[in-house]
Amino acid sequence: MLRNVGFAFLVALTPVAALSTGCVVECQDQDGVTVCQAENAVRFEAAAIRETVAYTAGSSIDIQGANGTIKVVRGSGSEVSVSVVPFILDKASNEDNARAHMEKNLQVSATADAGRVLIRVTRASGSSGALGGDLTVSIPSSFDGDFSVVQGNGSVEVDLSGATPASTKVVNDGAGSITVQGARGLLELVASTGDVDADIAAWSASGTGRIFSDNGDITLAVPAAADGTMSLLASDQLTEPTLPAEWLVAGEGSAKSYTMGAGTGGHVDVTADFGSIAFTVR
Repeated sequence: MLRNVGFAFLVALTPVAALSTGCVVECQDQDGVTVCQAENAVRFEAAAIRETVAYTAGSSIDIQGANGTIKVVRGSGSEVSVSVVPFILDKASNEDNARAHMEKNLQVSATADAGRVLIRVTRASGSSGALGGDLTVSIPSSFDGDFSVVQGNGSVEVDLSGATPASTKVVNDGAGSITVQGARGLLELVASTGDVDADIAAWSASGTGRIFSDNGDITLAVPAAADGTMSLLASDQLTEPTLPAEWLVAGEGSAKSYTMGAGTGGHVDVTADFGSIAFTVR
């Protein structure tokens, strides 16, 4: 089902300033000179939009966000439940237009088809950059398909503990951290600007995965029973724990590689371009 939610037009609004500083900036040309004025922004919210989709064993879950937080939590039963709280930042005096913009320009859909549950929160073309929706998705403990989140902007928190995903992908293309509990299978955990905190429940049997932050720190928990290889590279500090006796280590400083167990499983590249890496074994 597709629904629209959101606000009219912000005159010369600078969305980045509105989102990062809590201000609405309006600029005008006065005799060839650009004059800007800032006013404190107010967050307006609409009532939550709720959807429920039946889950079939083996189906993947694909979540796509635009702007706002994404939280994935453990649920019960055999359904995927979705809740989205639309919001927008604007001047207090522009509330009516802001709410109209939410109704018109924020789109929410949740569908199940061809072995995939697809959840999307999108914004209409030309809508305000200050428009978004905070998304919460509840997944059944029986979930056993490929898992994917692609986020436009905002933090992502995922709890897959108790489930058995075939693969785990969380990509944040904007600003915001990534936190993943219970990751399994082939990994792709990528943050453009933000920290990555990953707890891996089971190492992949094959393939090459990656955990990457372009600008942020990485915290990683690896199971002691992992069988495979891992390469870690940090621009800053690399902190490692006391390792299992059977693990082999090569390299030094902030660039090391590890052979875990027999080393016959999958490989993961872990890179913090501008940050530190700290990992633990559990």
